[in-house]
Amino acid sequence: GAITSAVETANVLGLLVNPSATGRVYDAYFTTNLVSGTWTAYGLVVTGNGNSLTLFVTNNAASRSYRSAVTLP
Repeated sequence: GAITSAVETANVLGLLVNPSATGRVYDAYFTTNLVSGTWTAYGLVVTGNGNSLTLFVTNNAASRSYRSAVTLP
């Protein structure tokens, strides 16, 4: 699934992934420069369940862009 929406509250960013795949592991990646193409894993380990899931990013910075990635456990 892809990030379908994002909501920020008190410097915590919630990235909604919809749908998720059962048994797959999701993480958020961020970059501060979309031109360079350097993406850094945020280090979340959220297992998909077939429904939507939220990746919570703390200490969000205004200059960051995010994407999700999915891997096998």
